[in-house]
Amino acid sequence: MLSVSLTLIVAAGIYLLPTFLAVARGSERLWPAVLIDVLLGWTVIGWIAAMILALIPPKPAPSAPEPAPAAAPSSFAD
Repeated sequence: MLSVSLTLIVAAGIYLLPTFLAVARGSERLWPAVLIDVLLGWTVIGWIAAMILALIPPKPAPSAPEPAPAAAPSSFAD
């Protein structure tokens, strides 16, 4: 009985691995990864698709433009 329970827990952990990774990484594609994993994870293709969505790196944040260099003070000596 214990081996059956342990097998089910391990199988569920592997089945939901893309979901766990998406949550841990704070993925931008969290909900698509979760939905694909839960609904289509039983197919190998669905599980792989969810894993890919979970592991895609986030888009880099747009960098703020650098401020223009300050103009040198001008002195007009007349």
